[in-house]
Amino acid sequence: MPYVSVDNVAAMVTGREVFGFFKDHRNNMPVVVGVDEAGKTTTIDLDTVYSIIVSGVPRSGKSWFVQMIMALLAALNSPKDLQFLLIDAKDGTSDFTVVSDLPHVIGFAGTRQDALASLQWVERVEAPRRKDLMAASNKTKYQDYNDDLVGDEVKIPLLWVGNDEMTSFASSMAPDEKKEFFNLLNMLISQYPSLGIRVILLPHRIVNDIIPKTASTLVPFKIGVQAEIGEIVNAFDIRASDFPYKLSHPGDMAVKSKNINGGSTKYLHSPMLSDSSGQNRKIFGAIARMWSQLEPDVRPHFGLVSARKTWGTPPVREKAYAGSTSDVPLAPAVPAMQ
Repeated sequence: MPYVSVDNVAAMVTGREVFGFFKDHRNNMPVVVGVDEAGKTTTIDLDTVYSIIVSGVPRSGKSWFVQMIMALLAALNSPKDLQFLLIDAKDGTSDFTVVSDLPHVIGFAGTRQDALASLQWVERVEAPRRKDLMAASNKTKYQDYNDDLVGDEVKIPLLWVGNDEMTSFASSMAPDEKKEFFNLLNMLISQYPSLGIRVILLPHRIVNDIIPKTASTLVPFKIGVQAEIGEIVNAFDIRASDFPYKLSHPGDMAVKSKNINGGSTKYLHSPMLSDSSGQNRKIFGAIARMWSQLEPDVRPHFGLVSARKTWGTPPVREKAYAGSTSDVPLAPAVPAMQ
């Protein structure tokens, strides 16, 4: 099955059933996951998903799948409601530089040190800030806190932390750094979802040295892109006979989520925005221009996270972080990645 074109993605979203899913006010962050062998589109509300693993070898299509998800989320959700913090060490060749115009992206970490610093910032600055706001309102879930906001009270946006090339990071880390990195990832998976902090992990394999099976079992949404059937059987805890598909083409996926197919592993093929990074950049640029008109006070601030700053605080808007009046340390603006 070939990749689904951007025209077909548009057709998916405008189809009667899918359009109804996107219009349903109960679905806060609806996205298209893919199409099955019968051509039926599968959707999910990512506000109900606490973390995601998208595994796949290089050029399998996992980054393109995540970009498609990011585009749908960014097109439908204000930067005041949705943010991304991206971690990917590819020496300036990251696939995620195409999102550089999005005002939703609060920072990008491209080195081992900055990756660790970004997760430390989440643990030591952003998570406590959210806990304090929610405790003051006697709330334990960020959705409940936002639902009861009055006037100009501070809103808590959903923050997705995207982490690509985890194995590459870990292989170059000292033992103490690797242990801290592992603990921080586990904290993101197990402790922060109620704060509106979620994680998208993009390893080569679902079960690996950084996310062992004991931790990966906590991730409710797993996707194997062009993966070996043996890995799917092991990671998804199924029998080979439960998944009679060969994931031989880029974009072929095994998907497991309690919200899809009754929790049984399902074959899907990933749609993508376009057939080139340049076109993807244009699409993200168009989304950014739309938000610049709808919310001109929100500006792009994509830049390199600097480990030289305390806890690697990502670049943020000068006066406030997502409307915060908190006195937490904020990093000054840094040059945007070109």
